[in-house]
Amino acid sequence: MPYQSPLNFSTQQLSISELKQQLETFSNYQRTEFLNHHPVTDLVLGRSEYMDLLLHRLWQEFGFDQLPNISLVAVGGYGRGELHPLSDIDILIVSKKTLPDNLGSKVSEFITLLWDLRLEVGHAVRTVEECSQIGKDDLTVATNLQEARLLCGCEDTFHQLKLAIHSESFWPSETFYKAKIQEQKERHARYHDTTYNLEPDIKSTPGGLRDIHTLSWVARRHFGATSLLEMSRFGFLTDAEYRELVECQDFLWRVRFALHIELKRYDNRLTFAHQAQVAEHLGYAGEGNRGVEMMMKEFYRTLRRVAELNKMLLKLFDQAILNNGVVCEPEIISEDFQRRGKLIEARKPALFQARPETILDMFIHIANDSSIEGVAPPTLRQLRTARRRLNRFLHTIPEAREKFMELVRHPNALHKAFSLMHKLGVLAAYLPQWSQIVGQMQFDLFHVYTVDEHSVRLLKHINTFSYAENHQKHPICCEVYPRIQKKELLILAAIFHDIGKGRGGDHSEIGAVEAYNFCMEHGLSKPEAKLVSWLVQNHLLMSVTAQRRDIYDPEVITEFAKKVRDEEYLEFLVCLTVADNLCNQSRALE
Repeated sequence: MPYQSPLNFSTQQLSISELKQQLETFSNYQRTEFLNHHPVTDLVLGRSEYMDLLLHRLWQEFGFDQLPNISLVAVGGYGRGELHPLSDIDILIVSKKTLPDNLGSKVSEFITLLWDLRLEVGHAVRTVEECSQIGKDDLTVATNLQEARLLCGCEDTFHQLKLAIHSESFWPSETFYKAKIQEQKERHARYHDTTYNLEPDIKSTPGGLRDIHTLSWVARRHFGATSLLEMSRFGFLTDAEYRELVECQDFLWRVRFALHIELKRYDNRLTFAHQAQVAEHLGYAGEGNRGVEMMMKEFYRTLRRVAELNKMLLKLFDQAILNNGVVCEPEIISEDFQRRGKLIEARKPALFQARPETILDMFIHIANDSSIEGVAPPTLRQLRTARRRLNRFLHTIPEAREKFMELVRHPNALHKAFSLMHKLGVLAAYLPQWSQIVGQMQFDLFHVYTVDEHSVRLLKHINTFSYAENHQKHPICCEVYPRIQKKELLILAAIFHDIGKGRGGDHSEIGAVEAYNFCMEHGLSKPEAKLVSWLVQNHLLMSVTAQRRDIYDPEVITEFAKKVRDEEYLEFLVCLTVADNLCNQSRALE
């Protein structure tokens, strides 16, 4: 071990300059170990253990270990024993009674020393009673206290703190659960409820580390489970799901650690400026942006897995905590599906594996009934298993093709079904080309989402053209869209318009060929297939003409008219172009 244990520091080594040198030596050691592919879990926990020893040694040096009824407590992420290079070190100095002035001054000196060492220390000095009262009024404080861990000092004082924060009156389990769910909803809304932002926040974006923390907080408050492993022992996580969450957390930790060793100030945003260096640290390489693309695809895949597990487990918690384990009676929808509350569920345990095409039936039912809000946890588990065991893409199954086209033609499918199919990995399981654009980066100033998320949002924008209340915002599209007879052609063009990205060459031409083949495979006529193919190939035509050419030049307009040819093509192109541009405007709106 090339660094010294803080417990062995002599008095001479406790000067600010010497302590800074010791901390720098330790940080350099961790950086080297990380770049040499040492397991990140060891490094994250090891950093926490190092800080434990350092704080313990300084606590002794200030003589606090000789005082009764005062404790040094780690809270928050530090309380969990998890510290990344730039993580805040959140500590609580807790006492049975208010500290006298002379001792308060000494505590201030202790905290000031930590700041002088350039440690990102968050601190509070409170009595047990103050902790309880403030925690009752502040969800963030209450959450941090849930993870309180004694570092040194009076065990009895810490025991009293634990009794106070684990009492039912502190934060009743049901109240805490509802508050954390609302907190997560608000956090997700800040990231537009998607895991596919081009510059995601490793910690707070949907599917990020906070989603794993939320599961732990709820399980800890209600069941007393202090780890993911204990959650699995309560029966909410299967062994496979536990291993998956640990695997996802490990990957997100590696990305975060790699980012932190590049930054000078705390941040968890994986910005364009740092993606290449993080990718290199993690071993992703290739020409141009290839390394970044590979890393980000893995990153988005991980976020989606966490988001799925988070959603499924919170629904299970919802039943256990809010309904006291009582399951409402099902309402039969069909031979294969039933509705339980606001969730749809399969009536047979291996339905999707026996007949994969029934996966699409589920989304047809969701399109039929807009009050269905999601998929029941057991069915979500079944879907995840079946999706992974598919040995072919769903579009190769004739029955699935019929059901997919039924969805494309369904008047309500754009409202919820398609976005849910994307979130649950069904579009990627249906269409191989779609699976290639999942998590596909876009390195330009016009896009804020990955290719797949951009395309799904384009479908949502098309759907808004059918609402009369949007007529003032988009008068032409709201007039044109309702009179389009075969809206499914526009929807297919939207699905394929960017599907050729990331494969080299002109993505419009690649997409046009694949869109035509898709249409023919799915029983459309040649004229219909040609229209869809033309829309994909020319989806940038109107934007380029309007933005880069002189539209007051008659020759420009004549050339545009010759390419469009007739009014039907123009109406389709207008709706596709406006919806596409609305997606691209989202960065400016932020």
